[in-house]
Amino acid sequence: LYAVWTKNPVYYIEYKNGDDLWKSETVEQGKEYKLVTNTVEQTGHNPSGWNNGGKTYANGVKLTAQDLAKMAGDGDTIVFVANMPPITYSVLYWKNDGTEVRYADPKKFYYDQEGLLISKTDFGKYIGYRTGYDLEGLFTEREWDGKTPLYKLESEVINLTAEADAVVDLYAIWTPNTYTVTLNKNGGTVVSGDVTQYVTGTGATLPTNVTNTGNTFLGWYANEDLSGNPVSEIGTAEFGNKTFWAKWNVNTYAVSLRTNGGTINRGNVTSYTFGNGKTLPTDVTRAGHAFGGWYATSDFSGNRVYDIAPDATGDKTFYAKWTNEFTVTFEDHDGTVLKTELVPSGGEATPPPDPVREGYDFDYWDG
Repeated sequence: LYAVWTKNPVYYIEYKNGDDLWKSETVEQGKEYKLVTNTVEQTGHNPSGWNNGGKTYANGVKLTAQDLAKMAGDGDTIVFVANMPPITYSVLYWKNDGTEVRYADPKKFYYDQEGLLISKTDFGKYIGYRTGYDLEGLFTEREWDGKTPLYKLESEVINLTAEADAVVDLYAIWTPNTYTVTLNKNGGTVVSGDVTQYVTGTGATLPTNVTNTGNTFLGWYANEDLSGNPVSEIGTAEFGNKTFWAKWNVNTYAVSLRTNGGTINRGNVTSYTFGNGKTLPTDVTRAGHAFGGWYATSDFSGNRVYDIAPDATGDKTFYAKWTNEFTVTFEDHDGTVLKTELVPSGGEATPPPDPVREGYDFDYWDG
């Protein structure tokens, strides 16, 4: 006679990661069973026991024969799905303006789930905006490469890190504003270095090569009445559109009158101011000479100069021109002086009207 054996029925235990089979085992029906440890690897998730029938079981828990029978129901296969809760992380916002101003978002972010970044209102409240800059967005480095898309305020983000309990640093990326610069030249001309705009953080140097005929440039001023101190540059920390006014000082030039031995009796001129000009003196005398006028050259070439024009510039020197002269006296037959005249050398005197003498006819002047 031979012994006949009947194999004890078993349960087939399947461990899955989602829909994928991760591991399988068998256990005799009627016996207890100890769950294996969940060591499933999944980015951004932590293995934490097993799920079955809407219930989570810890690693290594012992299940009784009755537990297994309930799980199997009418079949012989029991499935445990890996419990893989997402890791959590937090976000720290940095103002990124050279200071250490920062703000920790109080909420947690979950892997594989969208999370809302800080609002514009809260950014201004807890961190603050930068005057003269626009906030382009948030970046994971202090310096933006200009290519990688930035995170916008109040946008949904996902999977900023896969490291559990990590702190993700997000730095504000600022774009400096460009502002206009208006230079009121007040009649002058900017020869070089003109400025029409500037960028916050860079600033600008105002031009110094500025000209205005007959004037000396005294600098740029931030107000139309030209009060206060002159402005030479726009600082790196400044912002807003700027207007400046040029201040000028009207030039006064020296005048030198070379009398060449003569005397200026009145109306002497030693200087003149641009825009006003000056009349040169005419009451100029020299013994034995006739005044022939002022000339701009020592050799008396060119035209005689009577005045300095209002639009003239520069120091001036003028030279007096003289000619020799003689005194011509016209006398009557009895010695009465009828006329005296100064006549330059080579010139002719103008006689007075013909004199009258009873019993005589006037013939000519004899001298």
